Amino acid sequence: MPVTVNIYNSAVQSKKECYNYREADWANFQRITEATINAEVSLNTTSDIDTAIMELESCIKNTVSTCRPRVKVRARLIQLDDEAKALISQKNMLRRQYHRKGDRNFYSAFRQAAKRIEERLRNLNNQRFSKIVKNFPKNSLPFWRISKLLRSKFKPIPALNGNLNLSFTPQ
Repeated sequence: MPVTVNIYNSAVQSKKECYNYREADWANFQRITEATINAEVSLNTTSDIDTAIMELESCIKNTVSTCRPRVKVRARLIQLDDEAKALISQKNMLRRQYHRKGDRNFYSAFRQAAKRIEERLRNLNNQRFSKIVKNFPKNSLPFWRISKLLRSKFKPIPALNGNLNLSFTPQ
């Protein structure tokens, strides 16, 4: 009896979501928890305490889930051009040949291809960064602060001298 397998060429994309705590409505969180939590619960027995803890825990979980928005995680991957993809496939081919045959010539060719890929990716990252910088507004204060730091020379912080001729360094 033959076994058939269907293979799909589409890539599986992760639709991972996370919570955005910066955009959470904490005032609404406080209002909902104050309205939901019953502060006048008798806590005489251990079962009363356990139920009160469970109610408090469920109240906080439900309130947090309504007050903080979910955002989709975006991949920060760079788009590779055809030349970079060809270099990567060539590097993988050389690596496989080195592992199969054990010839040092394949290893040196593999390392050279890896260096070319590293240089190509560095250039792509630099091009992407220059596009981002060009699209910055001209009066953006954080951008000008960063550019000023990048243009100025690094000034090391001198060691602080304490009692008994001890030196303190910022590490």
